[in-house]
Amino acid sequence: MQDISVFTRRIDDHLASHSGPCAVLVIEISRMAELYKLLGQQALDASMAVMAERVLGLCGSGDAVCRIARAQFALFLPSLSHASKALFTASALAARIGEPILVEGRLLYMVAKIGVAVSPDDGTSGQALLRNAAIAQGEVAKSGSAHYLHYTEQMRERLRHQLITETELRQAILDEAFVLHYQPKVAIADGTPIGGRR
Repeated sequence: MQDISVFTRRIDDHLASHSGPCAVLVIEISRMAELYKLLGQQALDASMAVMAERVLGLCGSGDAVCRIARAQFALFLPSLSHASKALFTASALAARIGEPILVEGRLLYMVAKIGVAVSPDDGTSGQALLRNAAIAQGEVAKSGSAHYLHYTEQMRERLRHQLITETELRQAILDEAFVLHYQPKVAIADGTPIGGRR
């Protein structure tokens, strides 16, 4: 497995010398945090080793893999005959990772959440493709049911809007910009206040 800087540089080198589509997949193995809490670091490491073998087992000779976080891999597919091949690979990875594994005598099922970005539409550099695949992976994680998604510009716009809104709300709290109003409840018969709600 490659270091992340070597990984993105390899993508950049490929993009500089090839015009056909290539793809980056960001693969998160869910339930790893729970596994660590229940069984500890040794079980986590053993499980991730199995997951790495499964990812590598589906790689071609020219593909590259990088571990980018405790439970995340990035996969570079350099030579695609068609952009949809990246989604076929994502589907195969999701199925392979979802097969049960035996950890400390327990049969466990992992779930893959995969984001896909394909050049040139989704990025023209290693960093851009990796970033946009990560955005798509985040959308998969939020969906609850999907195993993989192809990046779209709408995903980036949703993320941008969310970050701006959260920043503005935090600043408004600091500036004490919120004003609390009460809506009174009155008796219909004579208009006498009988309560209120925020």
